[in-house]
Amino acid sequence: MYLHLISRFLPAGLVLFALGRDPVSAQPVPVRVHEFAGYECAAQNTGLIEGRDGLLYGWIGHAGQDRRSILWRMNRDGSGFAVLHTFAGLDGDGENPTGLVFASDHALYGAAGDQKSEGRIFTISTEGSGYRVLKQFSVAVDRTTLPFGLMEAGNGRLYGVTGTGSPLGAVFGIGKDGNDFQILARFLRPTSNGQFPRGLLLEGPGGRLYGVTASDRTAFLGTVYRLNLDGSGFETIHSFEGNGLGSLPDSGLVLATDGFLYGQAAGGGAGNIGGVFKLQPDGSGYQFLPTGSGNAQWYRSVAESGNGFLYGALPGGGPQFNGSLFRIRPDGTGLEILHEFSETAIPSTGVRPKQLLHGSDGQLYCIAFQRSPTPIQSATVFTPILLRFGPVPLPDSSGPPLILVPSLVLTPSGAELRIEFTGEPGLTYQLQLTDSLPPQWKAAGEASSDGQGNVQFSVAVSDGGLARYFQVRAP
Repeated sequence: MYLHLISRFLPAGLVLFALGRDPVSAQPVPVRVHEFAGYECAAQNTGLIEGRDGLLYGWIGHAGQDRRSILWRMNRDGSGFAVLHTFAGLDGDGENPTGLVFASDHALYGAAGDQKSEGRIFTISTEGSGYRVLKQFSVAVDRTTLPFGLMEAGNGRLYGVTGTGSPLGAVFGIGKDGNDFQILARFLRPTSNGQFPRGLLLEGPGGRLYGVTASDRTAFLGTVYRLNLDGSGFETIHSFEGNGLGSLPDSGLVLATDGFLYGQAAGGGAGNIGGVFKLQPDGSGYQFLPTGSGNAQWYRSVAESGNGFLYGALPGGGPQFNGSLFRIRPDGTGLEILHEFSETAIPSTGVRPKQLLHGSDGQLYCIAFQRSPTPIQSATVFTPILLRFGPVPLPDSSGPPLILVPSLVLTPSGAELRIEFTGEPGLTYQLQLTDSLPPQWKAAGEASSDGQGNVQFSVAVSDGGLARYFQVRAP
């Protein structure tokens, strides 16, 4: 959270102004960031994440003339593209990756298939060195296969789901060193805990894992479930009933600043063609928000913004089923189709957008696909295209805004600017300043709040007519 002040010191005293946000575009405009020429693929298995270093990382499955899968890295403006790893597809390696996470130790971890269709968990450095298989799945030993999607929980362990086996999927956990692999939950017949888990797991309130399944016990409608990090406390918190109110969730959940979990479902609404659903972490307060057309994306669901909207991509949306980008308010109002993807547009924005990512720079990123004029091994293939939309303001997840109260105080040693506010008890806040715009922020001091959350900063000032800009950063 940031709150900005501008101060100008004049002989007559001190003048202070509050600075608001810059206006943002209501209609994000698509910009082609990078074309993955030479990495055409047929199955359109791609994805991307943002690392803690501000770079983009991703994967492309079965790409190019040799049908090899790759891991890649680039800057957010499309420069600096590099292939970090090319999967050999042999016994000592995997193929066709299905997820990636930039962990707290600044290493990459991912899930991938293999020639035995059983799957592996791997790690690699952000520079592409040190590739290592941490876990080889085995039908005989694990009774489950094909992991996809990894996330790191607050306890430092990695968690994911499998798509087959057990006999209908499982939730697992593993240490970043490859040790202490555990099956935490199995989706079994004829129980009602769901079948075929989908999407990325989410760590929600109380350190619990939340996820979805695409089916339940009796029909392909789906469930939302949660469990503790050690596998205990598994419960189904929502079973989809159809009847136009959502079904077939096939993407991971997000926890918004209003405390609700949001996801996308492939069924529901007019024509049973999908929408967004929301519910409280205990399963109460379920609502379905129709979005019009198209199904969801498997990896991660809608992106929350700071302008009161949820943004999402529909791979099959639009009149030609080429995909669309939409936004909708959390109460279901204000649905807008912001962009319809088209192969014939100039420049082309491709079709079938996947995995909308809200970057730390306030831009929305996704990968779409442009049909290649040259087939590979008689198969129609598509060139992945990285697109950027924005800016879209980031959500303020740090609580209510700080109300800063500035004052100029004369002391025996000179004038002081005092900035006081009430934050949260026991936290340390940093005051930053710059003398120019665009800002080059530098630390001007730190102060910890007392038991009531009260904080005070004091900065020595002098005459001279210099403009100084201040911001307070919360932890």
